[in-house]
Amino acid sequence: MESDKIAVYRSCIGAKLIADQTMKPDLHPQIIENNGSKVSVILPYAEYVALREWMEDMEDLLELREAKRAEGNLPGRPLEEIAKELGL
Repeated sequence: MESDKIAVYRSCIGAKLIADQTMKPDLHPQIIENNGSKVSVILPYAEYVALREWMEDMEDLLELREAKRAEGNLPGRPLEEIAKELGL
């Protein structure tokens, strides 16, 4: 079933995100001011990409948590069982 594949994907992604959620990218911003007011930030491109990826992962984590909350106390199945069923 397609929903089983999604459940496996969410389980795998959720485990990765929980493990990585504290691994925020190390940023070295340069703040640009105009007349004493902060107006812009410059980041090295690699840091910008890392920040975007981290933010997307956090959005995924929030969606996963909401999906789990919406499921309530529905019975689950072990990941190994799902993987075997899908031939993974």
